[in-house]
Amino acid sequence: MACVLTLPTGLLAQQGGEPPALRLGLSTEAIYSSNRGLDGTSEGGTFEYIARLDFGTTFATPTQQLDISGDVGLRHVTGAESNVLDRGLVEPNLEIRYGRQSRDAALSASFRINELDIASSSLEEVIGVPDPILVTEEGTRRTTVFDTELELRRRAPFGLTLSAGFTGLNYRDTASPTLTDQDRFRLGALLRFDLTPTMRATLDLDYSTFEDFGTPEGVRETYSLNSTLRQDLRNGDITFRLGATETENGERYTFSTGRSLSTPLWDLSGSVGLTRDTGGDVSPDISLDVTRALPDGSLGASFSQRIASGVDDDEEQITSLSVSYDKQLNALTSFNASLSYSETDPTAAGSNTSSFGSVGVSLQRNLTEDLQLDLGFQHRVSENVSGIRARDNRLSVSLRRDLSARR
Repeated sequence: MACVLTLPTGLLAQQGGEPPALRLGLSTEAIYSSNRGLDGTSEGGTFEYIARLDFGTTFATPTQQLDISGDVGLRHVTGAESNVLDRGLVEPNLEIRYGRQSRDAALSASFRINELDIASSSLEEVIGVPDPILVTEEGTRRTTVFDTELELRRRAPFGLTLSAGFTGLNYRDTASPTLTDQDRFRLGALLRFDLTPTMRATLDLDYSTFEDFGTPEGVRETYSLNSTLRQDLRNGDITFRLGATETENGERYTFSTGRSLSTPLWDLSGSVGLTRDTGGDVSPDISLDVTRALPDGSLGASFSQRIASGVDDDEEQITSLSVSYDKQLNALTSFNASLSYSETDPTAAGSNTSSFGSVGVSLQRNLTEDLQLDLGFQHRVSENVSGIRARDNRLSVSLRRDLSARR
């Protein structure tokens, strides 16, 4: 962190970059949840009143850029889960990103640390973790992420990209035996071959370790080798992928072919293939993304089904579906609707399926140039590995103001 903060800032000042701009955001939000923790035996609704302060600043020159951002909340809680959720200062977040590039090389590094109250049971992406995390138990999770990447020979027919990353998950204020600290470490090397002006091949080798400090298994290692051949076409591209992964439970092999297509109204991309899991069973590997541009908005949908190493590094089949619709009602008001569903089915014998889904609508209104009002409703439903289903209805009202200043 000292190198990321001190050295680039000094270099940026010496090279006469533009004065950094400071961005500030102030927001207040009132939320009512009928079953905030998605508990199968909910005791009633919960009211939250949250004020948040977020900030961001950028130092930039023609060759490098440093971004620093963060936020923190102040929360008051009443209702069924008032004795579970933290009050006062909650969920701090800090993120630092640095990038430097020259004619033939590029270096990037990022660091992020944040705390999150996980009783909300939202399905979220965590950098460095293979799949979205869904946790229904109560507690606080601190996530620490560091990633770095070095790309060499960017303009040459042959290129090399080296990468490394670390992700740490730490839990506190929880009595759940399943919420245990985890560490992940990853090393990667990608070789790029530009065979023709329109054809490219890549070979990607990754090594990762995973350790769950709540189990006696110790460190688990995973090796993967993936090759891709892509041919650019006039209105998209076609790809062929072949991958092999060696895990503690056995080997996994995947082959797929994909196609992307762009038209004035539609953008489509998808792939279809087969995966042989560590148990020797063959399953389909499918993905599809569709986006349509509308005169006053957009419509998008995606579907995927694949076999991968999950959050706890055990192999599982993951099926996900999402649909979103955005519409600009007028110059000041916009509308959004979304639907998402995810199902996780472990391939190991005796393991049960878990699922999570949500549907929501929101309305955004710009009251002034820097003041925005948001109204939202979300219905969530989850089913855990024990077959217990829970539902939650959430109403929210928020008011946000953005400020900026230049030094």
